[in-house]
Amino acid sequence: MSDQPTSKRRRPQQARSQQRVEHILGTAAGLFAEQGYEAVSTNHIARAACVSIGSLYQFFPNKEAILDALVDKYLNDMQEALIGRIEEAPSLEDAVQRIVQGMQRFGKSHKAFKHVFAEVQLAAVTDRIHTTVVGWIEAMLGEHYPQLAPEQCHAGAEVSLCIVKGMMLVYDRPTGLTREQLSAEMQAALLAYIHDLVRRNGITPGA
Repeated sequence: MSDQPTSKRRRPQQARSQQRVEHILGTAAGLFAEQGYEAVSTNHIARAACVSIGSLYQFFPNKEAILDALVDKYLNDMQEALIGRIEEAPSLEDAVQRIVQGMQRFGKSHKAFKHVFAEVQLAAVTDRIHTTVVGWIEAMLGEHYPQLAPEQCHAGAEVSLCIVKGMMLVYDRPTGLTREQLSAEMQAALLAYIHDLVRRNGITPGA
């Protein structure tokens, strides 16, 4: 549920306004990471950011608009941090390793990413992350296995992303495994699934 009527957020035109927007976004990301998206209101964000609720609403008419801006930021930052490295990978195995390790690093440097990516259920906003990342994985599968039909690449990308999301949910929970071990297990799970996918379509993995 939104805490104000839905409308477009205002784009800041001046450097000072942009700094205020970044401060609000950083504060919101910290609160979302600590307390969860549903538990945080715009009033909480305004108090933590030390701005009036009126100032916050100048740029963000509701909490969904703040989340939408965070998603924009995360997609732009992920594009810069991950895509070039994935496209340069010499093999599928190396590409999967770069995806897993890159997203792990990204989650550590972007406070609320894991929560927004794997837990928030707000389709109008968070589906953009899902759709974008699925597109990247589809392209990766098509690059390394051009014999796969487009619908199989898409199915493989959707399931691969589900595997990543599921394992990201246990990163900060007591499992008895280190992050390095979780990363290795996620890579193994993804590769086992992808290799099975290509075999079921009459393709020899690595060929």
